[in-house]
Amino acid sequence: MKKNILAFMAALLLVPGIIMAGGEEITLPNKLVSQSFVKDFPAAQKTSWLKNKNNIYLARFVNNDRTQLAYYTHEGEFLGQGWYVGIGDLPAALQKEALKGKRLEDLQQVYLFLSPDGLPSYYVTFIKNGKKTLREVKADGETTTVLKKRNTII
Repeated sequence: MKKNILAFMAALLLVPGIIMAGGEEITLPNKLVSQSFVKDFPAAQKTSWLKNKNNIYLARFVNNDRTQLAYYTHEGEFLGQGWYVGIGDLPAALQKEALKGKRLEDLQQVYLFLSPDGLPSYYVTFIKNGKKTLREVKADGETTTVLKKRNTII
């Protein structure tokens, strides 16, 4: 399941205009997903839904004046939530890890993902010479290159 989420996150961050690879917009999710979402985010407003071929549901909504995303399985299991942040929102040590070997000018976006246990991971996207690189930076400083994509149209 974690690999599906990681692939999903990579698709989310690297394919502008397509929130979920192979995803389809839906009016409402099934009852289990809907009930879990309402319980988890009772103050959510302006909610829209997508579902991908792996039955992962994505809710895009406004909560506390911030656009957020929440992820659920078909059974209504909460997989995590996230939103875009700036590089300055990362703790200093994590900023250093995220930027290691990269230039600040190549930074495109930073996405904060909170797992169900509340542990943060930051997904940092860089573009250089038409190539996108997605790095995951965990709260403990562990950094992994999740995906590289060539021939990106900028």
